[in-house]
Amino acid sequence: MVDYNTYMQTAAAIGSAVAAAFAATVARNAFNFQKNLALKQVVLAEIVGVTNALQNLLSLTGKVPLAVDDSVFINLPQKITSAKCSLVTLQSIVRESTRSDVTKVLEIVSSLNEFNIFSPEDYGQSIECATLLREGISVMEKVYRAEVT
Repeated sequence: MVDYNTYMQTAAAIGSAVAAAFAATVARNAFNFQKNLALKQVVLAEIVGVTNALQNLLSLTGKVPLAVDDSVFINLPQKITSAKCSLVTLQSIVRESTRSDVTKVLEIVSSLNEFNIFSPEDYGQSIECATLLREGISVMEKVYRAEVT
Protein backbone atom coordinates (compact mmCIF):
# COMPACT_ATOMS: atom_id res chain seq x y z
CA MET A 1 0.00 0.00 0.00
CA VAL A 2 2.84 2.35 0.79
CA ASP A 3 4.46 1.69 -2.56
CA TYR A 4 1.21 2.43 -4.41
CA ASN A 5 0.84 5.86 -2.66
CA THR A 6 4.45 6.72 -3.43
CA TYR A 7 3.96 5.90 -7.09
CA MET A 8 0.78 7.96 -7.26
CA GLN A 9 2.45 10.95 -5.58
CA THR A 10 5.41 10.69 -7.93
CA ALA A 11 3.11 10.52 -10.98
CA ALA A 12 1.14 13.52 -9.71
CA ALA A 13 4.35 15.50 -9.16
CA ILE A 14 5.59 14.66 -12.66
CA GLY A 15 2.20 15.62 -14.13
CA SER A 16 2.31 18.94 -12.25
CA ALA A 17 5.83 19.64 -13.52
CA VAL A 18 4.81 18.92 -17.11
CA ALA A 19 1.73 21.15 -16.76
CA ALA A 20 3.85 23.96 -15.29
CA ALA A 21 6.37 23.68 -18.14
CA PHE A 22 3.55 23.73 -20.69
CA ALA A 23 1.98 26.76 -19.01
CA ALA A 24 5.34 28.59 -19.05
CA THR A 25 5.77 27.84 -22.76
CA VAL A 26 2.27 29.10 -23.56
CA ALA A 27 2.88 32.25 -21.51
CA ARG A 28 6.22 32.91 -23.24
CA ASN A 29 4.68 32.44 -26.69
CA ALA A 30 1.76 34.72 -25.82
CA PHE A 31 4.20 37.39 -24.58
CA ASN A 32 6.30 37.16 -27.75
CA PHE A 33 3.18 37.42 -29.90
CA GLN A 34 1.99 40.52 -28.04
CA LYS A 35 5.46 42.08 -28.22
CA ASN A 36 5.70 41.46 -31.98
CA LEU A 37 2.17 42.78 -32.51
CA ALA A 38 2.96 45.95 -30.56
CA LEU A 39 6.18 46.48 -32.53
CA LYS A 40 4.33 46.00 -35.82
CA GLN A 41 1.73 48.58 -34.77
CA VAL A 42 4.48 51.08 -33.92
CA VAL A 43 6.21 50.47 -37.27
CA LEU A 44 3.00 50.90 -39.24
CA ALA A 45 2.06 54.07 -37.33
CA GLU A 46 5.52 55.51 -37.99
CA ILE A 47 5.28 54.68 -41.70
CA VAL A 48 1.87 56.36 -41.94
CA GLY A 49 3.22 59.42 -40.10
CA VAL A 50 6.18 59.76 -42.47
CA THR A 51 3.95 59.28 -45.51
CA ASN A 52 1.59 61.99 -44.26
CA ALA A 53 4.54 64.34 -43.65
CA LEU A 54 5.79 63.73 -47.20
CA GLN A 55 2.32 64.40 -48.62
CA ASN A 56 2.13 67.60 -46.59
CA LEU A 57 5.49 68.73 -47.96
CA LEU A 58 4.40 67.78 -51.48
CA SER A 59 1.33 69.99 -51.13
CA LEU A 60 3.61 72.95 -50.44
CA THR A 61 5.91 72.55 -53.42
CA GLY A 62 5.85 75.39 -55.92
CA LYS A 63 3.76 77.70 -53.80
CA VAL A 64 4.74 81.30 -53.27
CA PRO A 65 5.92 81.81 -49.68
CA LEU A 66 3.60 84.80 -49.30
CA ALA A 67 0.62 82.66 -50.31
CA VAL A 68 0.98 80.25 -47.39
CA ASP A 69 0.31 80.85 -43.74
CA ASP A 70 3.27 82.27 -41.81
CA SER A 71 3.26 79.36 -39.36
CA VAL A 72 3.61 76.89 -42.25
CA PHE A 73 6.60 78.75 -43.66
CA ILE A 74 8.25 79.24 -40.26
CA ASN A 75 7.68 75.63 -39.14
CA LEU A 76 8.88 74.06 -42.39
CA PRO A 77 12.45 73.34 -41.17
CA GLN A 78 11.01 71.66 -38.07
CA LYS A 79 8.70 69.53 -40.21
CA ILE A 80 11.61 68.42 -42.36
CA THR A 81 13.71 67.65 -39.27
CA SER A 82 10.82 65.76 -37.71
CA ALA A 83 10.44 63.65 -40.86
CA LYS A 84 14.19 62.92 -40.80
CA CYS A 85 14.04 61.83 -37.15
CA SER A 86 11.06 59.59 -37.86
CA LEU A 87 12.90 58.00 -40.76
CA VAL A 88 16.00 57.37 -38.65
CA THR A 89 13.81 55.71 -36.03
CA LEU A 90 12.02 53.74 -38.70
CA GLN A 91 15.33 52.60 -40.15
CA SER A 92 16.18 50.88 -36.90
CA ILE A 93 12.89 49.02 -36.46
CA VAL A 94 11.87 47.88 -39.94
CA ARG A 95 12.75 44.55 -41.49
CA GLU A 96 16.13 44.15 -43.14
CA SER A 97 14.45 43.81 -46.54
CA THR A 98 12.86 47.28 -46.33
CA ARG A 99 15.71 49.10 -44.62
CA SER A 100 17.31 50.17 -47.91
CA ASP A 101 14.00 51.69 -49.04
CA VAL A 102 13.75 53.70 -45.83
CA THR A 103 17.34 54.86 -46.35
CA LYS A 104 16.40 56.03 -49.85
CA VAL A 105 13.52 58.10 -48.45
CA LEU A 106 15.83 59.49 -45.76
CA GLU A 107 18.21 60.67 -48.49
CA ILE A 108 15.30 62.37 -50.27
CA VAL A 109 14.14 64.14 -47.11
CA SER A 110 17.71 65.11 -46.23
CA SER A 111 17.99 66.90 -49.57
CA LEU A 112 14.96 69.08 -48.80
CA ASN A 113 14.97 72.63 -47.49
CA GLU A 114 12.56 75.54 -47.61
CA PHE A 115 14.29 76.99 -50.68
CA ASN A 116 13.65 74.01 -52.95
CA ILE A 117 10.10 73.51 -51.65
CA PHE A 118 9.15 77.19 -52.00
CA SER A 119 10.83 78.10 -55.25
CA PRO A 120 8.28 79.99 -57.35
CA GLU A 121 10.94 81.68 -59.49
CA ASP A 122 12.63 78.37 -60.36
CA TYR A 123 9.86 75.99 -61.39
CA GLY A 124 12.37 73.36 -62.49
CA GLN A 125 13.67 73.03 -58.96
CA SER A 126 10.13 72.91 -57.61
CA ILE A 127 9.13 70.20 -60.10
CA GLU A 128 12.24 68.19 -59.20
CA CYS A 129 11.39 68.50 -55.51
CA ALA A 130 7.80 67.38 -56.16
CA THR A 131 9.07 64.41 -58.19
CA LEU A 132 11.39 63.39 -55.35
CA LEU A 133 8.58 63.68 -52.82
CA ARG A 134 6.25 61.59 -54.98
CA GLU A 135 8.98 58.97 -55.28
CA GLY A 136 9.43 59.04 -51.49
CA ILE A 137 5.69 58.59 -50.95
CA SER A 138 5.67 55.69 -53.40
CA VAL A 139 8.57 54.02 -51.60
CA MET A 140 6.90 54.50 -48.21
CA GLU A 141 3.72 52.87 -49.54
CA LYS A 142 5.85 49.95 -50.73
CA VAL A 143 7.47 49.71 -47.27
CA TYR A 144 4.01 49.77 -45.67
CA ARG A 145 2.80 46.90 -47.84
CA ALA A 146 5.95 44.91 -47.05
CA GLU A 147 5.60 45.49 -43.31
CA VAL A 148 1.90 44.62 -43.20
CA THR A 149 2.54 41.12 -44.51
